[in-house]
Amino acid sequence: MGVVGKSGKKFAYDSTDLVNNLQKEIDVYGEFDCWTTFFLRDGVRIYTSYLKKEMDHSEKYKVKNMRKSNEYLEVIQAKNLLNKFKKQNKL
Repeated sequence: MGVVGKSGKKFAYDSTDLVNNLQKEIDVYGEFDCWTTFFLRDGVRIYTSYLKKEMDHSEKYKVKNMRKSNEYLEVIQAKNLLNKFKKQNKL
C-alpha cells in the first residue's frame, strides 16, 4: 500500500515489527487507546512507535522519553493505529 505525499510521490516505512507487536497486544487486551509518535514526510504522518495508554504515575515519564526531537505525539485507538502501520509498511 504505502502512503502518497502531497507531491504525489509514494513511499513506505518499515513497520513490520510494529504491526506484529501491536496485533499481539490487541489480541490479548482488545481495543485500547495508545500514545503514538509520528513525523511528517511530504505532508503525511509517518507513525514510528506506540505505548499503551495507562493511567498511572509513570506514564508521563514514559511518554516524554519515547518522543524524538523531530516527532510529535498523538493518542489514537489501537486498531486504527494498526491499520496505519499496515498501510505505511508496503508500497
